[in-house]
Amino acid sequence: MNKYTIGIIDEDSEDVEYIQRTILINKPDEIEEDNIEFKIFPLDSTIEQLAMDLAAEAVKDIVEEKIHALIIDYKIIVSSNSIEGTEVFETLTHIVPKFPTIVLSNLPEACYTKDFVDADKIYSKNEFFKIEGDYSKEKTKNIFRNIKNYNTQRAKLSIKLATELDKLEQEGTTAETISSIMNIESALDEYCPQSLTKIEKALDVSQLKEAVELIEKAKKLMNIED
Repeated sequence: MNKYTIGIIDEDSEDVEYIQRTILINKPDEIEEDNIEFKIFPLDSTIEQLAMDLAAEAVKDIVEEKIHALIIDYKIIVSSNSIEGTEVFETLTHIVPKFPTIVLSNLPEACYTKDFVDADKIYSKNEFFKIEGDYSKEKTKNIFRNIKNYNTQRAKLSIKLATELDKLEQEGTTAETISSIMNIESALDEYCPQSLTKIEKALDVSQLKEAVELIEKAKKLMNIED
């Protein structure tokens, strides 16, 4: 049975309750309420560090599969100061562009002017909180669709990577295998960033140098220019 943990970044406890209630009521019928959990992100950093600290914690949770989607309020107020939730959104989507992340805003139009924002990831807070409305029902179901798509693609890429790493171990270093692993890791990085790639873990420095040399030789043989 799949479990879903949805992260929430919002300083307003009443809004947090509305978000939770909306999701639990409008979730897909096939998902049991007991399989949905929420993580409320703490807002205990200074206002200057808040966006970066929140994004860093979210990335850690994504890598460790502790959250499966993230909802960010457009305006986050801490000690009478505020930041735009889009600051967290921008940092996070730059690092993990494929992760299901949305911004809730009373003024969605204000977000559309930012070139890094995908309009599909901006939800009208007023409409989302109208639990009986079609907008709220559809947007909630979209959250779970996006989670499913994300999980599926991340799993597929992880399996492909494991297969290629097994080939590397069984057959040794070849330009083809190294190139394949690098391409898969590049795609997987958009779903799950890692500080150390599998290829770096699998090869020591001399092997990696040899792999690069093999790739360069293969390029020359095929008359491929950088």
